[in-house]
Amino acid sequence: MAVGRLNPLERYRIHSLRDAGFSLRAIADQLNRAASTISRELRGNADASGYDGARADQIGRLRRRRASQRTRIGADLITQIEALLRLEWRPDQIAGSTALASHEWIYRHIYADQRRGGGLFRTMRRRRKQRRKRGAHAAGRYPQAALRRTAAANAFEEQHNGNRRHAADVLRLRPAGPPDRRHAQQRPSERRPAD
Repeated sequence: MAVGRLNPLERYRIHSLRDAGFSLRAIADQLNRAASTISRELRGNADASGYDGARADQIGRLRRRRASQRTRIGADLITQIEALLRLEWRPDQIAGSTALASHEWIYRHIYADQRRGGGLFRTMRRRRKQRRKRGAHAAGRYPQAALRRTAAANAFEEQHNGNRRHAADVLRLRPAGPPDRRHAQQRPSERRPAD
């Protein structure tokens, strides 16, 4: 399957195949592209009159040109942002009212500064939550439960005599007690006569 941007020839083929009544998946198969790529192309580069390959190519080139012309965040903007942070402005306030940078960029800048040993993170109103390790590799997580499970498995292996109720009690770490009444077999003398 092809990867990367669609070229003008592929856009013209999408236009002609769409006009011929082909489905998205059929067009994707013809161009050896993912169906999601074709769907995104038709959704993003169509205008009010529909999809046109030449017009779609112009829209795509214009979009790429604008993306490369975005203003870069220089040292003077960083200084302004840091000054506002020291005045206890939140990153979303800075992004919304001054449009100096996006709030995501400001948060990334704060945490990068913290990793370098800076103090910008102290100006935040709330502290960042500590992330905890998840999964089996988390050191020190539930060590007592692991020991109990191991002890229960050892006890089960030593005492296993085919009694399923006893085995379940050992594995659940419950003391073995009398069987449940509903599972107990009644003696013939205890059975009630049928009405």
